[in-house]
Amino acid sequence: MQAKNIDPCLTYYVYAYLNLPEVQKAIHANVTNIKLFDWEPCSDVINWNDYAITTIPILRELVDSIVRVWMYSGHIDGRVPFTSTLASLGTMKMETKALWRPWFHEGEVGGYIQVFKGDLTFVTVRGAGHMVPSNQPGRALSLISHFLTRTPLPDKP
Repeated sequence: MQAKNIDPCLTYYVYAYLNLPEVQKAIHANVTNIKLFDWEPCSDVINWNDYAITTIPILRELVDSIVRVWMYSGHIDGRVPFTSTLASLGTMKMETKALWRPWFHEGEVGGYIQVFKGDLTFVTVRGAGHMVPSNQPGRALSLISHFLTRTPLPDKP
């Protein structure tokens, strides 16, 4: 089921909301009350030259330290295609614990899942782009709920 009634002005609402002084105070943002720049999703003000080229070493450290990790991607994500994430995971050379299979939500295929040894799970979400909760809120909630309750995603409709 496709998400319905997504407001195309959502970005404007988020921008306005996150620039409200009471919101910034509540989330402990802009505690110095700098008025030079508004909050925005991306900015050229800060140039990050010290970021990691890949998160694979961090992911490897988490998996090796027995932290349960679920990664997810939308099927139609043009920014970070799920095929690229799967290829990156392949560089870690982890054994498969559970083969690639569909998972279900409300009687439909919600996406696909593969589990690797070391407690790393990769999940795709059908019909979602880069912003999975905005594109497929029901499927996103199901995914997060199953992660938090440590229950497997349904393998039957």
